[in-house]
Amino acid sequence: MSKVIFLGTPLHGHTYPSLGLINELVNRGEQVIYYSSDYFREAIEKAGAVFRRYKHPELHTELEYTHDAVVHSQRLYDLKHFYGGLEGSMKICSEMVREVLEEVEKDNPAYIIHDSTAHWGKQLARRLQLPSIASITMFAFCDRILELHPRTVLEKLFRIEVNSSDQLHDTLRMLELIPKALTQKYDLTHFKSQDKFLCTGDLNIVYVDERLQPYAELFDDSFKFVGPSFFQRDTCHARSFGDSTDKPLLYISLGSMVNKLGIYDHFYELCFEAFGEQDLRVVLNVGTEHDLSSMRNVPANFQMTNFVPQLEILKSTDVFISHAGMNSVSESIHFHVPLLLLPQTGDQYYVAERVEHIGAGLCLDLQTLDAAQLRSAVETLLKDPTYRENCKSFRTANSGNGHKEAADEVFRFKQVHSIV
Repeated sequence: MSKVIFLGTPLHGHTYPSLGLINELVNRGEQVIYYSSDYFREAIEKAGAVFRRYKHPELHTELEYTHDAVVHSQRLYDLKHFYGGLEGSMKICSEMVREVLEEVEKDNPAYIIHDSTAHWGKQLARRLQLPSIASITMFAFCDRILELHPRTVLEKLFRIEVNSSDQLHDTLRMLELIPKALTQKYDLTHFKSQDKFLCTGDLNIVYVDERLQPYAELFDDSFKFVGPSFFQRDTCHARSFGDSTDKPLLYISLGSMVNKLGIYDHFYELCFEAFGEQDLRVVLNVGTEHDLSSMRNVPANFQMTNFVPQLEILKSTDVFISHAGMNSVSESIHFHVPLLLLPQTGDQYYVAERVEHIGAGLCLDLQTLDAAQLRSAVETLLKDPTYRENCKSFRTANSGNGHKEAADEVFRFKQVHSIV
């Protein structure tokens, strides 16, 4: 069978959805070499791939948001700010190509799989004239959407503020010209502005239910919406959460990265105020970096924890308060759990909007949130059965086995490209 190079992005939400595909490819005879950071080494090797460590200083460990990055991502930018971010991405991309090019050439892979935000994967495939497959763990994007819905793309994907038709026209023009000026500087080819957010391949595996994907009808056949993949999740820490009463279970977790910054401390206090002494069981996951012993005035009905086996707890959860990460949303809908979403960064705002659109949950602004709003929203989700019914009707048909369908698509792709 074939040797394949996987160029990953060291983030929870990008790495874990890909591991099911990796395991499936290995089980079908493929040899997979997976580039990432030491943080994910154990999980990657457990999936059956050969781990290879990135040397670039910004990719040594799991990527993290800084406090300033989180605050900045909560607002729309002007074009100047976008330009700075785009150039930074292109600079890292150029450095990564130089770092791994010789090593990948020696490996002589039959094809390359890259995370959709690992821009260097797409560039390497082009330089080596190899077929490429993009692993997309967020909403997909195509040029047709930009053509037909430019304002939506600029504000929801690029996070660029557009206040007038003239500004819209000028911004679109600059987004076309800026990368052309920078590609020569950084020795890249055909780098587009949208590549900063999503680099496509010859085949595009999207771990999103097609019904949730915005403008799904605009994508061509190179995009395969295989749905979520619930492969190999750590349950070694599984235990009973809350008591054994019939009280509703409220599960609260705002993601693995931003929790490390300690910027949710005020939110935790709001939760104590909103749900303390209520007729609820509350499990609040504060992440691995938080010292539970330092938390004061925790209500008796709260169970504070540094880790939750999410797929397990969702089986008995009544409402899930989440940051609107794509994986968490897919898992919650799969288990028919209504969502209260508090988006903070990136595409989380768009994900939250889509969840509201399908009637699977509600969205609130964390920056202006108070305890009364929080309590009222959860009460609505608990009392109105429509939200849970909408989750049931939307449940993915693949039962979380997107990785198996993804592997089928890869082997069909190999056949079309005569890859042995």
